[in-house]
Amino acid sequence: MFKRNPVSSTEISPVYMRTYMILRNVLYFAIILIIVIAASAVSSSVWAGKEELQQENIIVSVSKGMTVAEFGQKHDLNRKVLKKVIK
Repeated sequence: MFKRNPVSSTEISPVYMRTYMILRNVLYFAIILIIVIAASAVSSSVWAGKEELQQENIIVSVSKGMTVAEFGQKHDLNRKVLKKVIK
């Protein structure tokens, strides 16, 4: 009546094996992607500094012939800030 398949029942068919390998690779890729995204989120939260609060806008006035020292005195800036601003 029914012919028995000559392949033993312990062997896995090539189609099943191929499907298994594709699904395994997709699963590995998804797991690695999730790990990378999670590690990136943790890393950025650890290394991120505090948010800077912006000060209110100030009016800057510069006149012709004004020196950097005069500019700093007029706007109450110390030398370190002046170096950053003028660079």
